[in-house]
Amino acid sequence: MGSTIGEKISRARESDARRKKKLRRAAMTAAGVCAVVVSLGAAAYFYVWPWFGGAPAVDRAPQAPAPAATVAAGGGDPADNLLREQFKSQLKIFHGETEPALAAVSASVWAADAHGLIVDGKEKSLRAFDAGNYSSAVGLLQNAQTTADGVLRQAEERFRVNLKAAAEAFDADDHQNAAAAITTALLLKPRHAAARELRGRIDVLPQVLELLQTAAQARVENRPQAEQKALAEVVRLDPARSAARQRLQAVTEAIAERAFTENITAGFGALEKRDLAAAQRHWAAAKKVFPGREEAAVLGREIHDLNRALTLQKHLRAGARAAAADDWGGALRAFQLAGKIDAVHAEAVAGEKRARAILSARKNMDSHIARRQRLASPNVAAAAEKLLAGARKLYPLSPSLARRGEELAALLAAARRPATVTVHSDNQTDIRVRGVGVIGKTERRTLELRPGVYTFEGRRRGYRSKLVTLTVNHDRAPLAVTVVCDEQI
Repeated sequence: MGSTIGEKISRARESDARRKKKLRRAAMTAAGVCAVVVSLGAAAYFYVWPWFGGAPAVDRAPQAPAPAATVAAGGGDPADNLLREQFKSQLKIFHGETEPALAAVSASVWAADAHGLIVDGKEKSLRAFDAGNYSSAVGLLQNAQTTADGVLRQAEERFRVNLKAAAEAFDADDHQNAAAAITTALLLKPRHAAARELRGRIDVLPQVLELLQTAAQARVENRPQAEQKALAEVVRLDPARSAARQRLQAVTEAIAERAFTENITAGFGALEKRDLAAAQRHWAAAKKVFPGREEAAVLGREIHDLNRALTLQKHLRAGARAAAADDWGGALRAFQLAGKIDAVHAEAVAGEKRARAILSARKNMDSHIARRQRLASPNVAAAAEKLLAGARKLYPLSPSLARRGEELAALLAAARRPATVTVHSDNQTDIRVRGVGVIGKTERRTLELRPGVYTFEGRRRGYRSKLVTLTVNHDRAPLAVTVVCDEQI
């Protein structure tokens, strides 16, 4: 703390005593010297006061009127003036430093007798000052200051002892004695940071001890989660407990390691059972604990491969079901998806090839059936025959394709079978069938024509020629055509 308040005042008194001797010798000279002595007294006051940290205080003590003769001679006894100023300096220090210091250490609570003497001494000094007894006032205030210094030193020592006792009791888990000692220490220094921190730790000591016991029991019983929970609460209540914090870290790491290992093991077990959902669940849990571990990476790759294989099988099964249902559009889509996963998978490749072949044959057959009249053309008929020859091996796979093939084959047979066509005329018109041959003049002629579109042309001298178109189709019967040129030129 440096110099005590009493030591400061003691030094000021010694300095004042030396100046007092000088003033007394000077007072024996001329009246002008008295003015010098007064100036020296004031200088002494302003010289001493900066030691105590401020400007001179306004004189709070009542002033006794100086005798008129003394005032006329030079303002009163220089020695009394010096004592008066000295008292004012001491009183300012007492008010500004001593009394706040006593209040800060609660002296009135634990040192009531000494505090009463200090207050009484101050009041007596003020009364002596008011009576003009400056020497007695200075002495009384000095005694009060000395007593106060003793109380403050005792407060410092009591604080040190109680703070130490509180710390030792706390270390021994003695809550009752620790609480009592820290209460006394904080009574003396309420704002002391270390004492306030210790008080906080002492306040939660009963809870902390109970939690530590719970953690110890859980450790014996191999219940790491329970131990972790108790230790976490200890650290929350008392963050300064480094041993609990270290143990909490160790337990937390052990729990994490155990959880990681269990999930990795369970994940590989699920893979062996081809349980993709369970494997993915355990993999996610393991990555949450230790995302960078190689074991998690290996499990992830295995899960990816299983997912790929299961997805491939799903598409292959879907393709097979669609094919069995004669849904070759669906079968094609399913086998194509399988091929995207494994482009060289035999079943996926073969399935896609069969689906494409059946769908293509079905489309071409539908085209011939829709334009059946073209089957009379040798080229078209040949193409249809080739289509049927290539598609017959697919009939067992697709009943709908087989039905279309049978329908197209029947149309081809009909297209090859001639139809009977009767030609009527007037026996004057010369008739021929373009692309087929000449009929000549006739009244009635029967022809055998294959299905198709035919143009009959009639000519007669002096008459306009006539063209008649006939479509031969087995769906229409009987077939007949009349060709007569009857419009003269």
